[in-house]
Amino acid sequence: MRTGSRFSDDDLARAWAKRFSSERTRVLIPGAADAQLKAAQQIDAETVWAFDSLDDLVTKDPAHAWAIVLQILDLAEKDEDVLSNLAAGPLESLLVRHGRTAIKWIEDEARRSPKFKDLLAGVWQSGVNELIWQRVQRALERDETD
Repeated sequence: MRTGSRFSDDDLARAWAKRFSSERTRVLIPGAADAQLKAAQQIDAETVWAFDSLDDLVTKDPAHAWAIVLQILDLAEKDEDVLSNLAAGPLESLLVRHGRTAIKWIEDEARRSPKFKDLLAGVWQSGVNELIWQRVQRALERDETD
């Protein structure tokens, strides 16, 4: 557990993943819609702190945010909803806000981990600096043996 926080990194990673999990109902079933909406609202209420906390870490403590991103990646397994939100959310934000620092971590991890490389493919250029984006593209093209 990090000092000054009432939640551990594991709590944060699990709550963030739960917020975006494919296990959440996406299609409302007639006759059950009210209960489904109530359950979704409950999950949102229970996990909003994790969303806000990770976003805050991305801004103020990118190294810590990076560790949480990798922890969520490990938790997500093959949950495409979590993975796509992780790529287009915190990972992309790290590149936008701290590109010069984050790209080094990203290049190293992309060399080591095909799972991370798949995650990286879900990042959009949007506000990423052009030179940083070129390095992202090279990291995606690079063979793990390079």
